[in-house]
Amino acid sequence: MKQMDLDLLRKELEYNPSTGEWKWKISKQKVRLGMRAGSAFYNGGLRYQIFYRGKNYQAGPLAWFYVKGEWPKGDIDHIDHNPLNNRWSNLRDVTHAENLRNSHRARDGVYRNGGGWQFNIDGKYAGWAKTEEEARRRQKQVRR
Repeated sequence: MKQMDLDLLRKELEYNPSTGEWKWKISKQKVRLGMRAGSAFYNGGLRYQIFYRGKNYQAGPLAWFYVKGEWPKGDIDHIDHNPLNNRWSNLRDVTHAENLRNSHRARDGVYRNGGGWQFNIDGKYAGWAKTEEEARRRQKQVRR
């Protein structure tokens, strides 16, 4: 398992469970106090990562460690299928098999996002709807 000093992490970075955002609590080199920590990247899938003390960490597992004081036992699943939404209420620790079973909806481009459903076409945002059925219908219309 990863070795990290939780107290040091909490002194240097701030995680906001309500928003899922990370901010620096220190200033050094290119980092300034209050600056947003991390960035989105694509490597076989969209993720948000934070470069901390010489290593890249995915924001979801790092948030789990920050809040719980231990690393997740399995994978971090984003309940709404949006890997950039790292709000605490959107994260859960699941087995790898559970995470794979849960990921199919995101692959078809329709997933829960906030109070509704977002639909994508070819990996790009195409719209939003109040229900999953409406999102699928609108996605189909846009594809035509």
